[in-house]
Amino acid sequence: QGNVVEEVKVLKELAELTEDVFGEESDENIKILNEVGGTLKYVGEFDTAKDALLKAQGFIEKKYGKDSIPYATCSLNLAEVYRFMKKYDDIENIYLNTMKIYESNNLQNDYVYASVCNNLALFYQELERYEEAIELQEKSLEVLEKVGENPIQYAITLSNLVQPYLKVKNKEKAEEYLQKSLELIEKEVGKSHNLYAAVLNNMASFYFEENEYEKALKLFEESAEICEKTFGKESNNYKNILENIDEKKKIMEKWYFENAKKLFPQFMEKWLKILDEHVEKVSIKPMKTRWGSCNYVKKYINLNTELIKRTPFEIEYVVLHELTHLKYPNHGKGFYSYIERYMPNYKIAEKMLNAKHY
Repeated sequence: QGNVVEEVKVLKELAELTEDVFGEESDENIKILNEVGGTLKYVGEFDTAKDALLKAQGFIEKKYGKDSIPYATCSLNLAEVYRFMKKYDDIENIYLNTMKIYESNNLQNDYVYASVCNNLALFYQELERYEEAIELQEKSLEVLEKVGENPIQYAITLSNLVQPYLKVKNKEKAEEYLQKSLELIEKEVGKSHNLYAAVLNNMASFYFEENEYEKALKLFEESAEICEKTFGKESNNYKNILENIDEKKKIMEKWYFENAKKLFPQFMEKWLKILDEHVEKVSIKPMKTRWGSCNYVKKYINLNTELIKRTPFEIEYVVLHELTHLKYPNHGKGFYSYIERYMPNYKIAEKMLNAKHY
C-alpha cells in the first residue's frame, strides 16, 4: 500500500545480508545500495542515503566507468537526494550529465530518460523556471507514450505538470492533466498509496490558485494523512506538506480578512440607510462563538471574519440582526417582528447559518 517506512526497514536488512553474501563491490550490492539511497530520501535519512549512493558510485566508476548506464542511474538518485536536501549547488550539472550518458547509449526513448527529464523539471520548478520545467516534462510524456505500458510513471508526470501550467496561467491544461492523473493513479494503486497523496497535493494547489480555499485545505490535509502513514512523521514529504498547509492557512486568512474588510462595510452601509441608523464603530475580527455582536449603548458592531465564507444573504442577515439590537437589545417578540419587516425570510438565513440567537 505504498508504505515506504516498512520498505526502508526491509531494504536496510537486505543491504547487510547482500554485502555479506555477495561482497562489497558486487553488482548485487551496488544495486541494493542504489535502492537504499533512492528510498531513504523519502523518510528524511538524507546523510545515510547520500553515503550509500556515493559508495555505490565509487564501485560503479571503478568497474564500469563514468560513461556507463549504472553510473548515470546512480548519479540521478544522488541528484534527487541533493534536491530533497535543497543543496542545489551543481545539481543541474549532475542531471544534464546523466541525460548525456543516456543519450550516448541511445536511451532517449526509454523509461530512464523520461525519469531524468521529469526529475530535472522538478528541480526547475523549485527554482521557478516553469517554462523549462514544462518543456522537459512534456518531453517525458512523449517518451512514455512511445514506450507505453507504464501508466503510473505517466500519471506522475501528468501530475507534476499541473503546478507549472498553473504558474504560466494555463488553467485548462493544468485541469486536464490533473484529472487524467488522478484517474490513472486511483485505478493503478488505489487511494491509500503515497502516489495518490502526491496527486491530491497537486489538486489542492490547483483549487488554491482558484481561491477555493476550503476545498484546497481539505485535500492538503488528506494528502498529509496518507503521507504520515506511508513515509512517517520524520519524512521530508510529510514535513513539507505540513509546512505548506501552515503557509496556505496564513494566506487564506489574510485573503478572507481583506475581502471581509471590503464587503462587510458595503452591507453595513446599505442597512444603515434602510433602517435610518448610525453606528460609532464596526469591527471585523475572528470570533469563537458568534457571527456578530452589538454594544447598543456605545453603538459598536462586531462582525466575525468567518462570515466571509457564507453567502451574501447570510451576511446581510447577521448585519440586520446586529443593527436591530440598537432598537431592541434583547431577543424579544419586537426584535423578531422588526427583522421580519425588513427580511421576511430571515428564518432561512438562520437555518443556513445554524446560528444561535446572539
